[in-house]
Amino acid sequence: MKSLALFTLVLLNIGINVAINPGLKMRLTRNGLNYVNTIAQAALAKDLQGLHIDDQSGSSGDIQWSLTNIQTEGVTVPTTGLDFNPGLNGLSLSITNFGINIHADWRVKYRKGIIKISDSGSVSVGVHGVSTSVTVGIGADSQSRPSISTRACSANVDDVSIDFHGGTAFIWNLFRHPLEDKVKGILRDKICTTVVNAINVKAEAKLAKMRVDVEIDHRFLLDYGLVAPVSFTGAYMESQHRGEVYWKDDKRESPFTPQVIPDSPDVSNMLYMYLTEYTAQTFAYTAQQHGFLVYNLTKKDLPADSQSFLNTTCDDFKCIGSLVSKIGRLYPNSSVEIRISSTSDPKFKVATTGLTMGLYSNLSLFARSLNGSEHYLATLNMSLALTGTASIASEKVVGQITNHSFELGLVDSAIGPILVRVLQTNLETILKLFVLPKFNEFAAKGFDLPVSEDLKFLNSRLILMDGFLVVATDVLLKIKQPETLRFAPEVFQHHSS
Repeated sequence: MKSLALFTLVLLNIGINVAINPGLKMRLTRNGLNYVNTIAQAALAKDLQGLHIDDQSGSSGDIQWSLTNIQTEGVTVPTTGLDFNPGLNGLSLSITNFGINIHADWRVKYRKGIIKISDSGSVSVGVHGVSTSVTVGIGADSQSRPSISTRACSANVDDVSIDFHGGTAFIWNLFRHPLEDKVKGILRDKICTTVVNAINVKAEAKLAKMRVDVEIDHRFLLDYGLVAPVSFTGAYMESQHRGEVYWKDDKRESPFTPQVIPDSPDVSNMLYMYLTEYTAQTFAYTAQQHGFLVYNLTKKDLPADSQSFLNTTCDDFKCIGSLVSKIGRLYPNSSVEIRISSTSDPKFKVATTGLTMGLYSNLSLFARSLNGSEHYLATLNMSLALTGTASIASEKVVGQITNHSFELGLVDSAIGPILVRVLQTNLETILKLFVLPKFNEFAAKGFDLPVSEDLKFLNSRLILMDGFLVVATDVLLKIKQPETLRFAPEVFQHHSS
């Protein structure tokens, strides 16, 4: 049930009402809400089969009482209901027609001065027609974390029956009808008091500790804090999240603004996630600003049967020293290293026709001799254009590079003029041997979507739009085997006069 509650709360997050577009938006439809309710009903029914009620005790004035060996003799599984409540800007939960019959041993002690009276026996108690309805609103604190509160609560108990046995039970049974009415009133009042405390105090305290960012590669943070109130309609609810990527130790704002995500009438699936270019743009910006986009390419990075390609000396004219003869003459029996450094933010675009990425880098070439010394050769600039496709796999957005093109230019040379078109042929081989496989390896790992590990996707679709993509999916919640449900009602533990 914990994963079920977490799933519902994540989708219910209501954020700060500020004028900022979300980088990420999530929608839960009525189909999804009905599925959550079905799971909740089944889980509750299963939990109630193992219901255990702890011993109860209390005091009122000079009277002390206890109920022990409480046995459940029958439970009426209630009907649950979940519904969007646009009027109260929250989610309404109802539980109707809960009933329970129990049998227990009772003991009563009265002490007033030197007068001591003790009595014991057994009792049968039935509580039937218990119903409650609560509307929960989810707000946000100053750190964009979700906060939770009850916005309405009502409760009713149709019937309470009490029958004492043993001891002086015949005397106690004379007063059972007033006692039944008293217990019914106490229960009715205490249900909402207990629910409000559980939500406003206990659940709120847990949410106050909730993280609203996730670490990426130990260096970056993805901020999914709340940026706007959730919107409720009769058909769905939506939560809006920042979706910005920061450097872990420097939460500097990026210069980008998320585009507006257009409204969509589609509610055929249970869950929708709208992912904008903004998240990818802020990731690229942050990586560029902190010098993350650099790489020193050596022959060891190439497949074993292609490592000789970066040699300066070879017999078959299939090495860089043969294609650029000056390198072979000046630095024989060496290997070339290529230091790649990004010169500007990579550009990422989503369109209905596919995904594109533009990369802009300097390539600095060095010859490394057998004795370990290095010699600067030249610097080239390169613009690389990639196109690709995306799909959904195992709750991730995964991709694949389908085409590429690039252009080279000479920035500087320590070995005199270089025919760039010759190097372009060289680098095309390196792209195919190393760069593109690395991109595809990274793309195949995918981007984790912000869902619980207990949530699995079914009937998923990935829809590419101009500036954003949409994940539309049904879901399967994997509910863990419940523990024994224990019940220690505050109505008995704390009520005294």
